[in-house]
Amino acid sequence: MASNKLKGVWVKQIALIAGSFLLGLVLTYYFGFIAGLSLNIIVLVGLVFYIRRSQQKALRNLGFSDEKAGGSFAPTESKISLKYVCMSCGSRVKGAKCATCGSQAKRATF
Repeated sequence: MASNKLKGVWVKQIALIAGSFLLGLVLTYYFGFIAGLSLNIIVLVGLVFYIRRSQQKALRNLGFSDEKAGGSFAPTESKISLKYVCMSCGSRVKGAKCATCGSQAKRATF
């Protein structure tokens, strides 16, 4: 059985689906198929960007920053680098091999 939070999520998702379906019908009726379909796509993409922006603001309010590290394709202005530690001896590794023991086994530390 679903909890109350899950019921709220389902209600929002069903309302979004029903609203987009009705919006598509209304836009298609008044503007024709091609124009209605394109307007419906524009409205839904705008809605997705609005939801995403509001979720990012909520996460920033909870203390999560919007810094990018790791898998970002855009260059970041802050200098974030991974540090590696040898799994055999525990010393810091710069390069492919450990300078202390010569092992290639390393793990990233954050």
